[in-house]
Amino acid sequence: MRRIRRLLYKYSIYLQKNCGLTTSQLFCLRALQREPGLSIGQLGRRIYNKPGTITGIIDRLEAKGMVRRQRLGPDRRVVHITITSQGQNLIQKAFRPFRQLMAPQLSKLSLDEKEGITQSLEKLLFLMQEEKRFEKSGFFSGENLRVSSPEDRRSPFGETVA
Repeated sequence: MRRIRRLLYKYSIYLQKNCGLTTSQLFCLRALQREPGLSIGQLGRRIYNKPGTITGIIDRLEAKGMVRRQRLGPDRRVVHITITSQGQNLIQKAFRPFRQLMAPQLSKLSLDEKEGITQSLEKLLFLMQEEKRFEKSGFFSGENLRVSSPEDRRSPFGETVA
């Protein structure tokens, strides 16, 4: 898990420096690439964020010319979001490191192995979606989140957590 977290951290830095994107912005673009015309609420459900958060992300992507808002039909409150060609191009650039590094490795796996990995990841994602269960458990609130010593306040990346 630590290696995955470290790679994701490095990837987020790559995204920011080379693409001018956050991971949340990339997730939105990818979801819109797969399903053009999603509403804010639908997009939020696809990437597991609240509509208020998605609105801010879409504002920033629209300002960069990556997405376009469209009102379809008589209800002007319903806004559909589509990805622009500029956004499409940026997705290609953003996923380039994964394609270059992972494609050769994944090609060595059998179809059964790839399907097994996919199924396991989908099952893990499904289990993690039960967020309300975690919130109600009390594990992630109050005393359970307090850090007791300076050694315990070190992130996996070496930074001290306040």
